[in-house]
Amino acid sequence: MEPIPLEQIVKWLGARTAGPVTSLWVQSVVTDSRKVSPGALFVALKGERADGHEFVGEAFQRGAVAAVVGQAVSPPIPQLIVPDTLQALGDLGNQYLQRWRRLRSRGRDRTVVAVTGSSGKTTTKTLIASVLSVAGPVVWAPASYNNEVGVPLTLFQATKDHWAVVLEFATRKVGDIAYLRQIAPPDIAVITNIGRAHIGLLKSLEQIAEEKGDILWLPPVVSGMPAKGPLAVLPADDPFRDRLKEKATGPVVTFGFSETADVRCLEWTTSREGTTFRADVMGQVVEVHLKGYGRHNALNAICALAVGHCLNVPLDDAVPALERTEFPDMRMQLIRLEPPGCWIFNDAYNANPDAVSAALETLKEVPAHRRVAVLGEMKELGEFHEASHREVGRLAGQIVDLLIVVGREASGIVEGALSIGMEPTKVILYESLDCAVENWKDHLRPDDLVLVKGSRAVAMERLLG
Repeated sequence: MEPIPLEQIVKWLGARTAGPVTSLWVQSVVTDSRKVSPGALFVALKGERADGHEFVGEAFQRGAVAAVVGQAVSPPIPQLIVPDTLQALGDLGNQYLQRWRRLRSRGRDRTVVAVTGSSGKTTTKTLIASVLSVAGPVVWAPASYNNEVGVPLTLFQATKDHWAVVLEFATRKVGDIAYLRQIAPPDIAVITNIGRAHIGLLKSLEQIAEEKGDILWLPPVVSGMPAKGPLAVLPADDPFRDRLKEKATGPVVTFGFSETADVRCLEWTTSREGTTFRADVMGQVVEVHLKGYGRHNALNAICALAVGHCLNVPLDDAVPALERTEFPDMRMQLIRLEPPGCWIFNDAYNANPDAVSAALETLKEVPAHRRVAVLGEMKELGEFHEASHREVGRLAGQIVDLLIVVGREASGIVEGALSIGMEPTKVILYESLDCAVENWKDHLRPDDLVLVKGSRAVAMERLLG
C-alpha cells in the first residue's frame, strides 16, 4: 500500500473523528486485529461470530494508528466514526483504487481485471495474473478474497510499482456483483461461465446470468451520457453468451472451443503429467503444457491467453508463464496417498453440479487401472438439490469403478448411480464425514486414481489428513 495521510481518509469517508488524526500516516488497512502491524488502519467489522469493535484495543497495542468504527470506543484513541464500517471499507477501497490509477506509471497504463463466473474463478484469476506478471509486477487476490471484504483488502496491496490488479468477484445473492463492481470498476471484465453454483440462492440460471452479467455494465454518468464499459472477455460456448454480449457496454472478446471464438482451443489431452492443448490466438497457433488437469482447465488457460492478448502481452512470454503456473490448492491437485499407494485428485475446495461433472470427466480422461470417486454434498442448490445429486450420480456411475458417497444429504448420488445399473457392491454410502474418515481408505487399492470433491462446508480434505 502507498502511505496515505489519515486526514485524507477522514475526508474520503466523511467520518467524524475521536482523538487526534493530524500528522498520522496509514501504511496498511486490516480487518483482523491479529494481522495489525505498525501504521495500520484497523476497520472494525461486525460479523456473525465476532464484533471487531471488541478488538480495537488489541489493534492499537499491536501498532494501529487509528480505527474505523461504527461507534466510539474506549480508550480515547484516534477513531474514524462512520454509519457502516463495511460500507466504509468498500468506499475506502474505491478511493484508494482511484488514487492508485493516478500514480505515475512507467510504461503500461494501470489496469484492473475482474473475474467472475460460476466455477473456475480462482484458477482463471491465477492464470491471468501469471500471464500479466511477465509485463511487470501484478497484484492478485489471495486465496478467495472475492467478496465485499476481500476485494478492497486486495486493492490496498497495490503500489506505484504494480501495473495491474487481478480481482475475483463472487456472488451469493442479487446485487453482490454490482456492489463489487462499484468498489472496483474493471477495465477488463471476465466471465468464466454460467452454471448452477448457488442456484438455490439465485433460483434460476437466468438469474445467475443476470447477476454475473452485472460485471459488464457501467451506469450512466451524471450528465446522462453512457459511460464506457469494460472490455468483456466472454465464454464462446456458453448458452448465455448472446445474453451476456447484449449486456456488455464495451468491446467483446470471446474464448472457447467454438469455431466462432476469438481465442480458440483447437485440441487438448490430459495425462498424469497435466494437460496439453493447442490454441489459436487471433490467428497465431501455440501449444501449451499446463500443470493443471482437464478440459475445463484448458478453457481457463485459453481465457488467460485472451486477457493477455487484449493487454498486448506477447505470446512468446504468455505461454511459458502459463506453463510455470502452480494451480491453487484443492483444485484438481494430484497427490500421492500412502498408504495404500494410490493417486488422488484433491478437488475438495468446492462443488456444484457442473464442477463435479467436469472433474468426473477429467477422471475419465486420465489413464488408470481403476477409477474411484469420493463425493460429498453439493450445497446451496435449494429445490434442485435432489435432482442435481442424482444427475451427478448417474454420470459417476458411467465413469468410475467404485463410488464412495459421504453424508446422508448426498445420498441422491447413490440413487443416481444405482438407477443406471451400477452394481450395489461398488457403491458405498457413509452417513457422515466422521464415519468416512475412520476407514474409507480401506476400500482403495495401490495405483487407484481417486477423485475427492464436495462443497466447501463439507471439508472433504479432512479425508486426506
